[in-house]
Parts: sequence; structure tokens; C-alpha cells
Amino acid sequence: MIDNSHPITKLANLRDLGGVSSDYGDLRSGLLYRSDDVANIDQAQLAELLDLGLGMVIDFRSKAEAEAVGRGPLAAEAVDYLHLPVLDFIGEDHNVGQEDLMQEFTNEMLGTWYSEVLHKAAPMISEGIAAVAEHSGPVLFHCAIGKDRTGIFASSIYSLLGVSESDIVRDFSKTDDNLPKILARLAHSQPFWTEGTMRATGALMRAQPEAMQTMLRLVQERSGSVAEVLLANGVSESTRQKLVAKLH
Repeated sequence: MIDNSHPITKLANLRDLGGVSSDYGDLRSGLLYRSDDVANIDQAQLAELLDLGLGMVIDFRSKAEAEAVGRGPLAAEAVDYLHLPVLDFIGEDHNVGQEDLMQEFTNEMLGTWYSEVLHKAAPMISEGIAAVAEHSGPVLFHCAIGKDRTGIFASSIYSLLGVSESDIVRDFSKTDDNLPKILARLAHSQPFWTEGTMRATGALMRAQPEAMQTMLRLVQERSGSVAEVLLANGVSESTRQKLVAKLH
């Protein structure tokens, strides 16, 4: 499950969100990226990110994660930084605690949790969307793995732009192929995550289509759509149009 041959100083889940179609046309490449934790990258990976013209990093890790691992070499660069600790914002009642890890997560459970996080953290997610829309340069957003918090944010951006559900699910599922390398990096930065712990949690350490499909279905049943949740919690129509203008 863990690919220990992957260098922990290299990102394992970096990708461009451009190249898909939306209600407003095709999203341009080179403007919005998602990844796993950028804190442990080496100087060669730093140079690669700077070559992208990176102008802002949005960090969804908790305060504890950020304090324990730090920001890494990007902290010394002229790159804007926005810390949005989503799980701290929603509070312990909606977080996944260590006692929850003793049971095997199903995709239905994971997608249900995603839906709860989206609804509870919608104001903070909206803040991140506004930052993307307002910033003139390329933006990268990340958490620790680049799957859950990062996946919810990616689906939020895509949903606001009218990207199809199939493309939202496809983007989420790409992480599954990268997980053995990602988990090697996670085990290094957060020793609690041993291979045994990861295997015991089932879908929590996977990125299978059913989890994102469950989230989208539950949000639709409860609130109409992901976009409607965000538009009711801080994203203005003006912000959406700025997002459209930037990414298309």
C-alpha cells in the first residue's frame, strides 16, 4: 500500500485542474493546481513550482499539522500564502477522530463525511474560492494527502463553473493511482499513519469514485447542488464571474 521507493521530497499528487469543459468553455491550463503537502519538497521541486509562475498557496491543513510540519521552502519565496484550516473550522463534532479509525470506512461513510464538511465549512471554502478568483497569478491548493479537503475544494471550484459530475469524479479518482507514493510521504510527516493503520481504515485511505459520487448525491438531495451551498455561504455571483474570467 505504501511505495517506500518514492522520494518524500517529491510531490506525488500534483496536477493541473485545467483542460476540462465547463458551462463557460474549456478551463485553461497553468492557472490552478492541486497537490499533496508542499512542506517537505526539495530545492528541485521548489524550482519546478516556481517555474509554473506560482503566485499563491492555499493550505487546508489543520493548525496542528501546519505547526508540526511547517511550510517548507516555499515560505521563503515571494508567494502569497492563505491558511484555511477547514477541519478546525468545523469543530470536533464533525471531524474524524482516532476512535473512528478503528472501524473500516466505506465509500458511503466517506462521501457522507465530505457532504458534512462542505456544508459546515462552506464559509471558509468560499473564502478560498474568492482568493483564487481575486489573485492574478496561478494558485496551488493542498492539504496533507491532497485527497479529502483538497478534493472537496476542487469539486467546489468545478461545481461553481458547471463542470460535469463525471469530470469531478474523474479528477477525484486520479488520486487513487497516486496513493502509494502519497502515503509514503504522509507516513514520514505524520508517524501515526503506519501501513497497518492505513489498511484498517478502508475507504478513508482510498479515492474511489463512489465516495465523491456519494457526496454529490447527498448534497443534491439536501441543498440542490454544491454550487448552491457555496452561493448561499459567501460566494457572490461577482466572485463566480471573476473565477470564470480567470480560468477560461
